[in-house]
Amino acid sequence: MQKVKADQERERELILEKERLIKLEKEEDRVRQEKFEEEERIKQEELRIKEWEKKFDEEQKIKEEALIKSFYEEKTKDNKDIDLTKTDSELNKNEINYQNYDTDENSK
Repeated sequence: MQKVKADQERERELILEKERLIKLEKEEDRVRQEKFEEEERIKQEELRIKEWEKKFDEEQKIKEEALIKSFYEEKTKDNKDIDLTKTDSELNKNEINYQNYDTDENSK
């Protein structure tokens, strides 16, 4: 009778141990799955950031090119407006008059 009780107790302990191992395995699977999902989320976020940076860089390049183009177009226009027949002193005199006019306008 004691042998039967001991066998039953051992069997019960084996069942409990098996259940504990199954529970532990399920918990480990859950943790692995969470870790995998977090890594995937991070990868997706990094990809979105890289795409945003690329788009931003492209937009900035377009803006810079337009600004440079505009600058050189203005320079070309300014150069066309310069009277090449005037001497340096005449050009300087005109510039001084312009600056004085600008100062007078700002003080009003």
